[in-house]
Amino acid sequence: MYAALLETRSLVAQTLDLSQIERIRADMERYAACRLQPHYIQAFFLQAFESLGGAIKEREAGRYRITHVPAAIRERAQALGKGLPVLRQYERVCFDKELIGVSGKPLAHLFAPVIPC
Repeated sequence: MYAALLETRSLVAQTLDLSQIERIRADMERYAACRLQPHYIQAFFLQAFESLGGAIKEREAGRYRITHVPAAIRERAQALGKGLPVLRQYERVCFDKELIGVSGKPLAHLFAPVIPC
């Protein structure tokens, strides 16, 4: 009778036992481990972009200015038709969301994968 009363008046319909909590914690650790780190994305992008003829220069630590996006990249992005259009140049770009807004500097476009895992 007490269990039935507790069940009907409970604020939470379901609780997690210790094994469910441990499974969730392990999943969160696994997702964090397989997340692409900003420095890996940055290293890959810089090498690939310059090899395709792009012009990019570091302006502040971890923030760059792109003065030329090659036509081949813009055309490929347009053909895929996903997301925002690729511009001819960017005032600032970064690879870490912590660097989007830097005091006294223009906002940066974040270059990162949409789905990390």
